[in-house]
Amino acid sequence: MTTELPPVEEYDYRVDRRFLRDLEALVQHERAQVGKTIRLLSRDPRHPGLRCKKLHAAKQGEIWEARVDQAHRLLYQWVNGMIYLWRVGPHDVIDEAARLGQPDLSRAVAPEGPMPAGTAAVPPALAPVTVAPPGPFERFSPTLLQLLGVPEKHVDAVRALRDPEQVWDLNLPKDVLSTLLDILTRPDLHEVMFDPARLLFRATADQLAGYCEGRIKRLLLNLDPVQEQYVRLQTRGPFLLRGVAGSGKTTIGIYRARARAAARDLFTQGGRVLFLTYNRVLADTVRELFAELYGRLPDGIEVDTVDRWLLGFCRQRGHPVRVDLSGTQAELRAAIDQVRATRPHVVLRRLPAFFEHELDKVIKGRGVATREEYLAIDRVGTGTGLGEAARHAVWDVYEAYQRRLEDRGLMDFGDVRLLALHELETRPEPRYDEVVVDEAQDLVPVQLRAVRHLARGNNIFLLADAAQSIYYRGISWRDAGMDVVGRARVLKTNYRNTAEVVCAANSLIAHSPTLVKHGEYVPPKATRAHGPRPVLIACATEADHARVVRQEVVRLCRGDTGQRYRPGDIAVLAPTRAWCVQVHGELINHDIPCRVRTDNERFSVLENEVKVLTIHSAKGIEFPVVFVVGLTHNPPQPFPRVDYTAPPPEREAELDASRRLLYVGMTRAAERLYLLTTRGAPSLFLREIEPATLVSRDAP
Repeated sequence: MTTELPPVEEYDYRVDRRFLRDLEALVQHERAQVGKTIRLLSRDPRHPGLRCKKLHAAKQGEIWEARVDQAHRLLYQWVNGMIYLWRVGPHDVIDEAARLGQPDLSRAVAPEGPMPAGTAAVPPALAPVTVAPPGPFERFSPTLLQLLGVPEKHVDAVRALRDPEQVWDLNLPKDVLSTLLDILTRPDLHEVMFDPARLLFRATADQLAGYCEGRIKRLLLNLDPVQEQYVRLQTRGPFLLRGVAGSGKTTIGIYRARARAAARDLFTQGGRVLFLTYNRVLADTVRELFAELYGRLPDGIEVDTVDRWLLGFCRQRGHPVRVDLSGTQAELRAAIDQVRATRPHVVLRRLPAFFEHELDKVIKGRGVATREEYLAIDRVGTGTGLGEAARHAVWDVYEAYQRRLEDRGLMDFGDVRLLALHELETRPEPRYDEVVVDEAQDLVPVQLRAVRHLARGNNIFLLADAAQSIYYRGISWRDAGMDVVGRARVLKTNYRNTAEVVCAANSLIAHSPTLVKHGEYVPPKATRAHGPRPVLIACATEADHARVVRQEVVRLCRGDTGQRYRPGDIAVLAPTRAWCVQVHGELINHDIPCRVRTDNERFSVLENEVKVLTIHSAKGIEFPVVFVVGLTHNPPQPFPRVDYTAPPPEREAELDASRRLLYVGMTRAAERLYLLTTRGAPSLFLREIEPATLVSRDAP
């Protein structure tokens, strides 16, 4: 006989942190299926599609298993009318978890977002048990308490509290005592006890003086009179505003776009502004900042990346464009192998990254249409010119690659840019009154030529810094279709970084031969703000980088450095995604709220979580505290990664691109900068930074 469930909209549930880590390990479609399973479980635990069954008795209740799909299951437990989600994963993971132990309810937290409506008693057939009420801070992990400012020596005592009045007897710092008392007097204390991670997002931001608006917002949204003049400046045609790192170029662009969009009147149909960036993280950040300033993205303003806008435009024009990054990379490697088998030449021994750069930035990026044109072109900015025989071999790879893409019906973004440019030149469609282009120094000429056709009167407002170019450089703005002679200005004051950070970064970028050769280096004026010197930490091994970051994050949030920071004030930047995954795993495993930037989701810089992302993705944004990890020459992830099969001038060009990349990473730090290397194997760039500008120490 089946026991009938009482009428209920949905059962409430809690999530163990191990469940969240399991979820992170699944791919997107698997996570989506887990979400459907949880929704079904919370509404109808006896649904036949779940195939729920009891596994074995536990000290705190009974463990149940539910089917997610053919390959995955989840484990859960019933306690006090709620579903506790414990683990999720493939069959072998679930079997091992069920065999080894029980859920630790002290690790459970409420799910992100609104709670399911309705909580009911559990039917007798599910046999829940009653658990003694925990102390108010028992479910707070030691790390979370330290992030709230509790000194390490008091953590165990705080977690052991049973009577809230005992908090007065712990001799805690006044600000920490105030924080804990606020938690204890919250009307939603019962929910907070099950949801300490969310408390961190709410309570600390609301309580601590100076945190109410968040340091990141203050950093990104302030303007002074020198910057303000470029918001209102009346321009005709393209205008170039060059600025050193930290000069507020992005902020100027945001305010200018709003001012131009608001300029419409009864006689003007315009007021449409397009704000373009190079990468998705900066585009998402700009949207967030518009929302912070105006409550939403103002009417008349669009924000996008250049490539994403051009891709959408091509599809609007009726072209069935299909872009597959992994597919195009595979076809490029196959094309190299194909040519290598028939044409012996030393250039064909180069790594695929060389050909990817040559095809994307030189051939397609500059709109080279024929072999003869490629043989004659000046490869400025690449460090050296390839000989005629080498160019013939590269062009053979290009032709083989294009044939393979055509056979598979694929395009890369170089093709998309060329197609969009052709469409705009043959059928012009100036849609906007002005186009603001942030980080314009990283765009290839074809992108800039396409953008030129988007604004009425060629009104393009370019924001650029040659010292921060990490993707492409080497040709004049005029060659890219932007005649800015007499229409360019320079911002020399760094408003973002402390003088100490500027000095260290300056000593590095001064070694750039490319900037010196082209006369494009703009030395920043010293800022008035002062702070601690950047810290260079030598770790015993590469694996220790993440551990040291985790320990330092706790110290910063606890206030050990003399100033307390929120997790959201901190970013960890890395040369590669592999480093990002390593750091993210370490922080998550120790209950430090953090988010790693992926290609499949929008990335918010204003959330109160530690941000983990590649240096490339950090262009145009800034944080009070920055850690740069992975500054070692040890394999498998050396920095810089150099193709030693390349001729010496090409190697120097690659080194200089990596040097500028590190400069970008260092200048993301507004107040505190940490550089992490491996003992005995420092990146060669660390030798270029003036030692007197750093505080060096070994990791414990």
